Amino acid sequence: MLSLRVAAICRYTFHAKSHVQLIALLPHQDEETGVFYLRSVKLPFSDDMRTLKFPKFSFDEEDEDLNKPTVAQLSAVDDLIDCMQLQEDEISSLVEGGMSDPKLQMQCHFLKSLVLHPNDTFENHSNRTNQILDQIMAPKRRVEAEHPEIFQKLGREFNLQPIQKTKRERVTVEPEDLQTMISEWTEKKQNMTQPDEVDDGASQKKKKKPNAKKLTRKEEVQMDIMEDGGASRVCSKILEMISNTCKFQPNGAVTEFFTLLVNELNVIRSVFVENSKCDEFNELLKKLKDEEDFEPFAEVLSEEKSCNPIDSSEVSMSEVSVANAAEFWEED
Repeated sequence: MLSLRVAAICRYTFHAKSHVQLIALLPHQDEETGVFYLRSVKLPFSDDMRTLKFPKFSFDEEDEDLNKPTVAQLSAVDDLIDCMQLQEDEISSLVEGGMSDPKLQMQCHFLKSLVLHPNDTFENHSNRTNQILDQIMAPKRRVEAEHPEIFQKLGREFNLQPIQKTKRERVTVEPEDLQTMISEWTEKKQNMTQPDEVDDGASQKKKKKPNAKKLTRKEEVQMDIMEDGGASRVCSKILEMISNTCKFQPNGAVTEFFTLLVNELNVIRSVFVENSKCDEFNELLKKLKDEEDFEPFAEVLSEEKSCNPIDSSEVSMSEVSVANAAEFWEED
């Protein structure tokens, strides 16, 4: 392979239940020992490729080019590129094989911190490593100090403004208040399943309707999804309940409420499987995993791994494979 200058495209799985990945095996020969070996490099699938849409830089004569940079803006960017060019002594140090893998560098820094500070906490070790990353990723202060006029020109021509990231506000309530909400919600749920009662007025005695039947929560969900658009309404309702709960500060009462919501999700999931429905529920779990507003509840689901997407072995129409469903709550 080395003499023919070819590489092998292979399939790779970490274990029997993990999904297949594409890798390339590249032939190499060690310079000191002369040993031949293959180096693996992960390759993306077509689904992993993301295309970015950029504004057009060329327009027809009758079109108005709102994104076209001015001459002053182009000049400012050219000056910035010129001042960031590497010096000759810096270029000479960038020889082939002279730069280590950044991932390995961070691992070495972390191990060094463990050896030099054996009694320190894991958090302090991580902070020490993050400080090194911040220094590496930060803009070169030397360039900014030597060419302040260029940055002033950039700020003037592009009207640069700092972006303030808005933080989602959390509602603060006392544990007693939240416990009361849980009790009211549980009591309301029980009252919905109890038979209706009527008052005869004269004897002030309550009589039960003869044909009243107590419904379980699973039967209630079954009745709801049989209606037109019922599956979407069931998912929207539980999503709204989860969203409202995630606004509270984490405490013991919130954890208990999360447990009730996880049980509710499992009931909904079982009903969907019995009725051969999957799309609405799988979309619900995707929102819980991807959107930041549901992060506290998603952490609970990720730890328990008790509520996975409905896979193709349960509902044939599902586009989620058994392996992907099992690894749904794994970190990306």
